[in-house]
Amino acid sequence: MRVRSHWFREASPKPPETVAQAAAVTAWRLARAALGNMRAADFEVAANRQYFAFLGEFLAFLVAIADRVAFEHCGPQERARFTQAFAARLAELLAENQNELLGSGSREAFIERCNARGEAYADCDCPGGQPSFAFLRCLAAFLGEHLPERDQRWVHDQVMEIEGPQAAATLRRAIHDLLGLVPKRPATAAHNMGD
Repeated sequence: MRVRSHWFREASPKPPETVAQAAAVTAWRLARAALGNMRAADFEVAANRQYFAFLGEFLAFLVAIADRVAFEHCGPQERARFTQAFAARLAELLAENQNELLGSGSREAFIERCNARGEAYADCDCPGGQPSFAFLRCLAAFLGEHLPERDQRWVHDQVMEIEGPQAAATLRRAIHDLLGLVPKRPATAAHNMGD
């Protein structure tokens, strides 16, 4: 998936809340793409409460990943501000979409889920910014709770091998870009020569 992760104006460093809000939009798109991929792979995720439960679980995983990235690159106060703003923006997006389609969505329910899942993910490693086997296994187990029995045995393969690692890597890259940790690509020689 193509991700926009550069600021239009790069004059100064952005506050953690600004970076978090931009990164949350990327996380939203990643979770929706993962859900679409699961449905395309013939996993049964109905467009009802199950859809939003699945999406909420995947977003809670991405909150945990974003928090790990913030831990690596921010001080404790900036990390807390970043993670809170990131989760709050995702809670808004999830609640807005759920309200639009089902008439009921709760920001608080998502924040509670993030807190509960954060405790489970806290025991899992994330070496080099990539979730460990245990981290991905937790994600797959949580997602499996929202799938019919026929899909529960296969969710681990799809999530642990494809969806989880890809989403985590893309989100990490996007946050690094937004924080200015990735050097810009040099202009091509043809561009420098005026061609």
